[in-house]
Amino acid sequence: MPSSPNINAAHLDANVASPEVPLNTSLDLLDEAIAGVLVHNIASDADYTLSLVTTPTKEWQYGTIKITDTGVLLTVARNIIVPVNEKQYIFINATAQDLTIKTSAGTGISVVAGGQSHVLCDGTNVVEATSVTSKVDITSIVAVEGQSWAGISYTDPDAIGANPAAKIYPDGTIVGSTDNGSYTKYPNGDLVCRSESLTLVTASVSVSPLFFNDGAIVTFPVAFISKPLVVSDVNGASGLIWSAHAEADTTATTTQLRVFSTAGTATGYPMYEATGRWK
Repeated sequence: MPSSPNINAAHLDANVASPEVPLNTSLDLLDEAIAGVLVHNIASDADYTLSLVTTPTKEWQYGTIKITDTGVLLTVARNIIVPVNEKQYIFINATAQDLTIKTSAGTGISVVAGGQSHVLCDGTNVVEATSVTSKVDITSIVAVEGQSWAGISYTDPDAIGANPAAKIYPDGTIVGSTDNGSYTKYPNGDLVCRSESLTLVTASVSVSPLFFNDGAIVTFPVAFISKPLVVSDVNGASGLIWSAHAEADTTATTTQLRVFSTAGTATGYPMYEATGRWK
């Protein structure tokens, strides 16, 4: 009896008696291929080939296949062999060993112990059915699959200043620092830079009725593509003192923080947070 090319659902023969019988069988097979879940428990410490003879639905024809090992028989990573029929699968590895989903001659895709993967048999090999492209165009550096949210070390070419250090996370966010301060680069292009001066300043220059200190020009740890919004403050203040900056004194790479007071002896450490775009 002829059948469909991929999941091998039987076609109806011409003038067949009781056509509802083969039709319903094919519809049930289609249902299993789309939404069915097969649970196969490993029976030996060996590779396993999905059954081609199960009736009415063969093991490989299920859409989702869960491999278990309730007897804890597996001692090493093993292969699960599928036929070369073009087909998508969701494989759930509920064993304590990694499993490679492959055709008999292919290299396949590894599914880690306790993990799951959406894969595709392309007629020759088993490959990933979906892939992740980094939003910050660093796919050669970041492999999202298998990363934890602890991040991985990353050399940021945009970092400005000595002693750069950075981590990159699975969503493409980069968190780093240099001697110029700390920063967060988001995949959508947003950039936040922060820093606190290590130099104690005194608002001692009189401009009656206030006192001020020009502080220093600070360099951002990462350059913005245009002038950012800067909010400043004073930490560790002694006396009534506050910080401000002139918008005209801010560029894409630097800003100047000034402190003001009502007394000529007030001190503090100027700090800032700058928000803008890095791309």
